[in-house]
Amino acid sequence: MTNQDGADVGMELTGVPDAFSEGVHLLTGGSRYVSIGNVSLGKATSFDPGLLTRKAINIIPIVRHHPWYLKKALDFLSNNIDKYPFEDMVDGEFTFENIESALESSVKREVNRAFIVF
Repeated sequence: MTNQDGADVGMELTGVPDAFSEGVHLLTGGSRYVSIGNVSLGKATSFDPGLLTRKAINIIPIVRHHPWYLKKALDFLSNNIDKYPFEDMVDGEFTFENIESALESSVKREVNRAFIVF
């Protein structure tokens, strides 16, 4: 697709720190890299910062989104549940009856992505 030159734009959406590092290697010089998924503090990955400089990669962090976008995201998940391995992005599964525990675990950063099962 890129003739081995790398992508002009990359997006990291998983929240997995190593995915951020991997994405840097998939970009071409002068590209833009949007980071949305890594919101948890204290999670680390290793990469060569010189690669960012030599490739002149512009990193664009995004932390917040408009509330209407949550509906759009949930619709996407619902429509593609059998197409992508979304379960691999979740590290905490809770029943609806244990929603307080899910919230507490999220606040304490014991889980990055809590999943509520109804």
